[in-house]
Amino acid sequence: DERAQVLAACRDADSDVRRQVVEIATAVSIVAGHDASEWIDLASPSQLLELSDWRPTAVPDAAIEKALTSTSDLVRHQRDQFLDAGSLGFGGPDARTVLGRLAAGLPGRHDDAAELLATIVTDARMPAEHQLNALQGLLVMRRSHDLAEHVMARLRSVTDVVGPQVWGTIDITVLRVLRLGVLADELTHEEVLEVAAACRSPKAEVRNVAVVVVADVLKATSSTALAWALIATLYDPADDILERGLLAIENGALEGREDVGEVAVSAVISAFRAGRKSVRRFAVLAAGRLAEHPAALHLVHSAADDSSWLVRRAAADELSRIVGPG
Repeated sequence: DERAQVLAACRDADSDVRRQVVEIATAVSIVAGHDASEWIDLASPSQLLELSDWRPTAVPDAAIEKALTSTSDLVRHQRDQFLDAGSLGFGGPDARTVLGRLAAGLPGRHDDAAELLATIVTDARMPAEHQLNALQGLLVMRRSHDLAEHVMARLRSVTDVVGPQVWGTIDITVLRVLRLGVLADELTHEEVLEVAAACRSPKAEVRNVAVVVVADVLKATSSTALAWALIATLYDPADDILERGLLAIENGALEGREDVGEVAVSAVISAFRAGRKSVRRFAVLAAGRLAEHPAALHLVHSAADDSSWLVRRAAADELSRIVGPG
C-alpha cells in the first residue's frame, strides 16, 4: 500500500522533511475530502495550531489534548534543563506560547497548563524569554476561559522581576504590562492608568505590548483614558503598533463608545491616508467596525478602488458584511 509506505517513510524522516510532507499531505487530504487523521497524528503541536486556524473543525480535540500533554512535558523539560545547566535552546515556535494556545483551543479550563506557565512567570531564575512567552500563553488562555482563582492570585501577588537575559534585553515594563493584561478583569484604577501610560511609552517594545493589552482591559472597564490611549496608537510612527491598534478596534475594543467614536473615526482615516497597504487594509477593517459613523462607511466605500488588491478585498468583505452581497 503506497499510502502506508509514505506514512512509514515520513515517520522515519528528519523533522524538517516530516513537517513539510505532513503540511502538504494533510492539506491535500482535507481539500480532497479524504481522511487526514493519520497525517494529523504526525503533525507537531504548532502544525496542529496552524491547521486549526485554517480549518477549525479539521483537528479533533483528542489530537489537541495529546499535543497539550507533550508540550507540557517539553515545557517542564526545558525549565529543568535551564535550571540545571543554563541551557535555553533555540529554534521553532516557543513551547510556552504553543502550550497556552493549545489549552485555549480546548473546551473548559486546563488548570495544570496555567499553573505550569504561572510558575515560570513568577520564578526569577527562569530566563526572561520564557517569562515573556509564558505570559503570552496565559493571556491567550484567559481570553478563552477564565483562569483559576489560585493562578490569578499567584500572578497578582508576584513582584515583577526580569529573569536572566539570554538572547536579548527584555524591559521589565514589558513583562509587567503583559501581566496586567492577564489580570485585566481585576485591575485597580491606578493599574488601568498604567496600561494607558504604557501606550505612550518612549520604548517601542513597551508600546507594542501595551496596544495588545489595552483591548483586553477595555473589555473589563469603561475607562475613557484607556480608550483615548488606544486611539493615540493610531498615530504611532511604527507600522506594527499602528496595525495592532487598528486590529484592536476591528475586534470591538471601542464598540459602543460613543464618547470617543468620532475621534476614533478621524484617527482611522488618518492611518489609512498615511499608511502602507498593510496599514490601509487594517484601517478598512477598523472602519468597518465603526461603520455607524458616515465618515467610516465612506472610507470603506472609497477603499474599494484602492491600488492594492488586499485593501480592495478587505473593502469588499466589509461592504458585504455591512450592506449585504452586491
